[in-house]
Amino acid sequence: MAEDQAAAVTPHPPRRAVRPLVAVAVLLVVVLEALLVVHLWRGHSRAEADALLVAASLSQALEQHVAGQFRGIGALLDEAAVIVQAGHHQTASVAAHLRERLTAFPELN
Repeated sequence: MAEDQAAAVTPHPPRRAVRPLVAVAVLLVVVLEALLVVHLWRGHSRAEADALLVAASLSQALEQHVAGQFRGIGALLDEAAVIVQAGHHQTASVAAHLRERLTAFPELN
């Protein structure tokens, strides 16, 4: 019986909760995931900045196009007003000239 008590009293060597290799592997996975998140976030930020730049360029180009169209239409209307005020609007050549000028602006047809 003394031997049983001695065996029960002698402590076993303490077991490690986590082996070092497993801890290193888990730490490596966590570090790699963090690096992946940082890389994806930076890529997303760059893509978003590029999209904003493209949108700004397109809106500026559209603004310039529309402003040019308005200037052209304004000039055509000014020319038509001068012709009408002069009383020459009923001749066939003036009507043909205005029709020809209108072909540059299909939005008005």
